[in-house]
Amino acid sequence: MLASKKNFGLVVLMAFKEQNLGVFGFFKFFFVLIIFAAIFLFVFFNPQYARWYYVLVASIGLYIAVFYVLTNRLESAVFPPALKKFPTVTVLIPSYNGGATLQRCLESVLSFNYSRSFEVIVIDDASTDNTSEILKSFPQVKVIRHQKNLGKAKGLNKAIGKIKSELVVCVDSDTYPNPNVLLDCVPHFYHGTRVGAVAPFITVASTKTFIQKMQEIEYYSGFGFYSKVAAMLDGLYVTPGPLSVFKRSALLEIKGFDEDNLTEDMEIALRLHDYGYSLAYSPTQVPTEVPATVRGFYRQRLRWYRGTIFNILKYKKMFFSSRFNEFGKFFFPALTVFVVTTFLSFIVIWGLIFFNIFQVLQIFFLSLLFGQSQLSLSFLGNITVSSLWVFIGLAVLLWYVFFAESISMLSIKKSAQMALPAIATIFLYPLIISFIYTVSLFKELNASKRAW
Repeated sequence: MLASKKNFGLVVLMAFKEQNLGVFGFFKFFFVLIIFAAIFLFVFFNPQYARWYYVLVASIGLYIAVFYVLTNRLESAVFPPALKKFPTVTVLIPSYNGGATLQRCLESVLSFNYSRSFEVIVIDDASTDNTSEILKSFPQVKVIRHQKNLGKAKGLNKAIGKIKSELVVCVDSDTYPNPNVLLDCVPHFYHGTRVGAVAPFITVASTKTFIQKMQEIEYYSGFGFYSKVAAMLDGLYVTPGPLSVFKRSALLEIKGFDEDNLTEDMEIALRLHDYGYSLAYSPTQVPTEVPATVRGFYRQRLRWYRGTIFNILKYKKMFFSSRFNEFGKFFFPALTVFVVTTFLSFIVIWGLIFFNIFQVLQIFFLSLLFGQSQLSLSFLGNITVSSLWVFIGLAVLLWYVFFAESISMLSIKKSAQMALPAIATIFLYPLIISFIYTVSLFKELNASKRAW
């Protein structure tokens, strides 16, 4: 038995060495694992202390929410004047087996209102579906074809090096921008200070499944009110992958997209900040397709969250750095705190769940042993119920403020159809997100293969 344990340890250590993590990576992985286990056991044996965690998280959330609401009231939203000068624009559409959505995407892009002709280029990244057939119907669209799959970032970089326009619009092939997206986004480059990119209001295009309806609710809050207020203080940390507008000279200066990054849209936003550029926001609606299945959602979020963890560590120098103004002093630390509390929430929640299961089983077996016919489950209400409900109440209130402000930006009225997905988003989403974030952390620690 001892020999088998020793062999297992050697196998794990060899796996870390093969991934260039070595002994240090091996011990780092198990150190984090031990910390997680210690916190879990502490919560399991001392559930009464969970109330302080609720209070801490609720306080942080309340502070951030009040900050956002006050900023929205006190800061004047920037709506730049209409364009007098129309810069040259190239729209780049990277596509890999995107035949199912490419035609609708191209029809949307070609209907842009803009007082100057613009170039549209599809980057066919070695597609094996009907992409080529669809492109034949759009002779006005230029095509760059790759013989082998290079990936989105590398394909974009090669195309950016060939074009000559002042602005570059990167659009995913499953995204359907509204006709005024250029008129809404481009003016920001001439109104703000050293603007390197403009992010729009990303929304969900199709809501056929329940998981898509939950994402629709999430996107309203995340890409709406949150992004609007963050941009007022130059606090955006993502240029959305579905569509973002970039100054080409800025892309060339920072040497384009990171070709070895799971979330190149986040990494390039952080790098623009690092080079002294600001990111602007336009509340122009850009619908995009989202995963329709739980499996697809899990794969997407695993990539997103691994990328978030990786990029936080990559740009840790921004943490509380006055060089980056409000972004370094507030927004980047707030992102980091969110990720850390997500990990802790996973441990605390599951610690309490297992504590309750243990208590139920304990009482059940005691009742069998001593012949009691009824179980008393009154203990289930004793684990800081009051503080838990305060925490939940605050979470619901804060979420509602962000959600209501966001849909008002699109003049969308609240409806009964939103109720069930909204409830699921409030109560179920945190469990799902905390689980995927925790899986992402350990995959980053052991350098698991990165998959798109």
